[in-house]
Amino acid sequence: MALVRYGSPVVDVTSGSSTVSFSVDAGTGSNRLLVFIGKTQITSGSVGTFTDVTYPKGGTATSLTQVSGAAVTETFSSRALHADIWYMVAPDTGTNTLSITIANTPNAAEFTVYVYEGADQTNPVGTAGTDNGTDNTVSIALTTIQDNSIILGGAIGRIGMEPWSPTSPTVEDHEGTVGTSPAGITYTDFYRTTTTAGSYTVATTATGSNSHAATAVEIREATGATTTTTTTTTTTTTTTTSTSTTTSTTTSTTTST
Repeated sequence: MALVRYGSPVVDVTSGSSTVSFSVDAGTGSNRLLVFIGKTQITSGSVGTFTDVTYPKGGTATSLTQVSGAAVTETFSSRALHADIWYMVAPDTGTNTLSITIANTPNAAEFTVYVYEGADQTNPVGTAGTDNGTDNTVSIALTTIQDNSIILGGAIGRIGMEPWSPTSPTVEDHEGTVGTSPAGITYTDFYRTTTTAGSYTVATTATGSNSHAATAVEIREATGATTTTTTTTTTTTTTTTSTSTTTSTTTSTTTST
């Protein structure tokens, strides 16, 4: 079945709190996947890593899974910008509470939650990649491992770098700011669709150059067994100059996912 996003992403921000909770509607569709992208900045020499992200599953608050290779930190002076991605297959349906725990209290943080339908329930994510530095360009190259995937990512930078401009075919979902200089941040989330498995890049450019950290991951489409019955009729016509063959094919396909 096709991989599609359910509704709009849920965005929440905070300044000065290491525990955050807010409501997320995980829908009621088939093969659902909940994806969390978190971004923090701390100015005290520590890093605002995520120690836990939970959402109900089977009626119980359950930890999401951290995406391998998705965590990234950019440090400068005593400051640290951090971004990470977590996910959960088959979250409880409807609106429930998502809770976040951060190792150290951030000066500013932003969180985005996506819900997808039609996602692979066994191997929902593929390769992850990151980008960090002090220029104004985010560029993450991934090699997808399944057809029709979506590459989803987010970035955090020091406030004042904005606005952001995605490089087509990368599409920006949203951007914004939290707080004020010097402890404030700018953030953006973005995605691109793919066709066949292979090499793809997501990229966006900020107006100003400064410290930033970005992360992205492949979201995989659900697959299943396919049975196909094909009937083919072929008619051949010969002329004095060429021979042409026209094939008419009628296909009936039943797919289970």
